[in-house]
Amino acid sequence: MNHSEHSHPKVQKEIADPLGHSQEHNDHGHHEHAHLDTEENGIAISVTTHDSSVVGSYRLKTEKSFNDAQESTGKLLEQIASRVNEFGGLIGHIKAIVKEESDSCILSVTDTDANRRILQGSGAKIEGVAIVFGITPQQLQSIMQQTFGILKQ
Repeated sequence: MNHSEHSHPKVQKEIADPLGHSQEHNDHGHHEHAHLDTEENGIAISVTTHDSSVVGSYRLKTEKSFNDAQESTGKLLEQIASRVNEFGGLIGHIKAIVKEESDSCILSVTDTDANRRILQGSGAKIEGVAIVFGITPQQLQSIMQQTFGILKQ
């Protein structure tokens, strides 16, 4: 029996990535999925498979300034692409969002007067996703751990 003769109906699912984009997904009921999660030195990496793609999402905080963080992140994304190509993989999409950590204020009242505590923000938060083809989840996880480890130094 070939694939088109299967009796199970196709199920449409909405899949959202960490950056808020969504895509339609055909569930054929028999995909194998790998899932690898690590959090080390403040770098959280999650790698899964989706059909023929390997999807790695990441988030981390750096003490670098916003400008330095965005400059460094651009170079690191290029390095990830280069490493994926070295393994014979193809790039689907590699992206990041860099957010500046700003000051905040905690206000509280325990009697009649409001108390304020100012928290000075510093550094930047970085999160994003790499969608690639032709390499293993373990290879992408290793590439991302090594590459983002540089930013934390």
